[in-house]
Amino acid sequence: MAIATEIGSDELMTNVLLEQWRLADISGTTARRRGTARHALERALRRGFVDGEAVARRAMLVLALEDGHLPAVEDQLALLRSLAEREDSELVAYDAANLAVAVDLALGRLDAAERGLTSALERFGHFDRGRLDVLNLQIAALSYERHGLDAVEHEFRARLADQDTVSWRAPLALMLAEHDRRDEATELLASMPRSEFDSLAEPPLQFLPAVLLAGAVAELDDRRRAAWLLGLLGARTDRLVSLSDGILFHGWVALPVGRLLGLLGRFDEADHQLAWAHERAVALGSPLLALRARVGRAEVAVRRQVARPHQLSSLEAEAAAAGFGGVAAWARRLQRRVADTS
Repeated sequence: MAIATEIGSDELMTNVLLEQWRLADISGTTARRRGTARHALERALRRGFVDGEAVARRAMLVLALEDGHLPAVEDQLALLRSLAEREDSELVAYDAANLAVAVDLALGRLDAAERGLTSALERFGHFDRGRLDVLNLQIAALSYERHGLDAVEHEFRARLADQDTVSWRAPLALMLAEHDRRDEATELLASMPRSEFDSLAEPPLQFLPAVLLAGAVAELDDRRRAAWLLGLLGARTDRLVSLSDGILFHGWVALPVGRLLGLLGRFDEADHQLAWAHERAVALGSPLLALRARVGRAEVAVRRQVARPHQLSSLEAEAAAAGFGGVAAWARRLQRRVADTS
């Protein structure tokens, strides 16, 4: 940091700030991450480093989302947009647009997210593939939530053929399992090289693939992999699931951890995690994430064999009325499970 400050290199300073945030992120401690973001912002503002300020504000926005503090989230978004306009920076404008879509997805504002994605693709269509992939993945998440597997299966299979990694196998396995194609989902995981599973545990922890894999494991009642994933995710339950500063769509890590705990028969711990995730979602003002947590608690009740069918049908109706097709389908699967065991 001292060398970057001394020579006045914006690029070097930004890379140092990014590395500091990455190292703090790996540690998993919220206090260290918050202190790093605050320190980075102070440094960037003092030296007038535009890209460094953008890095710090992204980090602070993620922390505000994790805290369930929407006003702070909106403040950071407004400041990023102002920074992009003031400095005429397309990269900062991209960050602001991407994060705005991610926030809309997290809050369940699907129409706003769709408008934001359309606008972002029109404006930033000339950007590199990596940045466009983030937007395209958000489109896939939105399409799946609204229209189900048929809307995205072809694209995910094409991605997997091009790049056979856990980052693509995990979401496809989850989607197949959620659509009762359990044999295909099981085979997709069984044929995945061990090295791909092991890569999840390498720093920095790949939250999104691990969380999607946890969902598939919960759907498939795979207790062996559930225990392994719980060891990976169990200490990070207050973190948001994110990828490249975007796709804050699956809520807090507490939700998949709660599902894994329920699968392993640790019902009280599972309900505690899911209740906490619901509390944060309500504080944030996200009906989508709140419904996800409520259906997660219902899943624990089903495993406990104390679920009430009318509550499951009520959750399905509420999710369907809100346009959250993926959550509604989850509630329907639970209803069928209860019917099959009664």
